[in-house]
Amino acid sequence: MEARTADRSGRDDYHPPKAVHGAVGRRSEPERTLTAMNHLNPAPSRRRFLAATAVGLGATAAAGTSGVAAAATGPRPLRVATFNIHHGASPADVLDLDRVARVIQAMRVDVVGLQEVDRFWRRSGFVDQPAWLGERLGLHHAFGANLDLDPEEPGRPRRQYGTAVLSRWPIRSWTNTHLPLVPGHEQRGLLRATLGVRGTCVDFAVTHLQHNDNRERERQSARIVELLGSSPSTPSWSAT
Repeated sequence: MEARTADRSGRDDYHPPKAVHGAVGRRSEPERTLTAMNHLNPAPSRRRFLAATAVGLGATAAAGTSGVAAAATGPRPLRVATFNIHHGASPADVLDLDRVARVIQAMRVDVVGLQEVDRFWRRSGFVDQPAWLGERLGLHHAFGANLDLDPEEPGRPRRQYGTAVLSRWPIRSWTNTHLPLVPGHEQRGLLRATLGVRGTCVDFAVTHLQHNDNRERERQSARIVELLGSSPSTPSWSAT
């Protein structure tokens, strides 16, 4: 299993991506700040599941899964990452979406979950960011809108903000589910995508939880456990 993380939060403690490793065949315990759900090495006919969670303004580590194996050669890892792109702004708060693309490219991963992604906002040049990144990197993309607002200029598309998935493997389907929130807080969501990986369906999920309200974040985490528990390949979890 291999996983990587990147953080573009605009804070002084920015660090380049680094690997996070887990033992094949083991299942992570759910944590308040990281949901890492691994379903490793199931029978070939079953679906595989993978989830990555970021909390607050910075991204945390994503958990990856191998499980897509060839009997003669052994497991072939699926490399994944999670990256808070802060609508493409650099640590100096300069819009630079190409820099985001270069970071993703340098990570050399198969799938990446993105947080704080814009579509058609003035602050990010009215760019459809997931589509632009997908085209720039030659990756399939899916987007989940957690904010869907009126255009900032007449004739423009509605502006949206949320999470996205970029994948080297085809995205067969996806859905975005809004999570519980306190009135007045930012809407959060869980974006789930089904990938076609070497003839097997792999379910990948990404979210971005509330950063400054512990009880709200716990409610959101519990809802995620419920939603992911409906997957036929997801291990059984209890909210803690």
